[in-house]
Amino acid sequence: MIFFSESEVEQLALDWLAGLGWSVAHGPDIAPGTPDSEPDGCDQVVLERRLADAIDRLNAGLPQPCVPQMLVKRWYPYNVGYGTTGSIHNKPGR
Repeated sequence: MIFFSESEVEQLALDWLAGLGWSVAHGPDIAPGTPDSEPDGCDQVVLERRLADAIDRLNAGLPQPCVPQMLVKRWYPYNVGYGTTGSIHNKPGR
């Protein structure tokens, strides 16, 4: 039986995704607090700026107000929407 280390599997996945045209970045290069920071914190899994850019690119002509709505519906499916402060409010009981 062949065993692969976590780093070997990770590198194979990154090489495969890069071969498909995905942009691959080294975590410490885009970590919070760095000049090219993308996530707001280490607990942020979705890079929302990249997702918003992809939504714009894939849906040419989409009215700009639709992008935040699509982000909320995709990543926070149980939310009612943005509150007046810009925060997201969850439906009761969820």
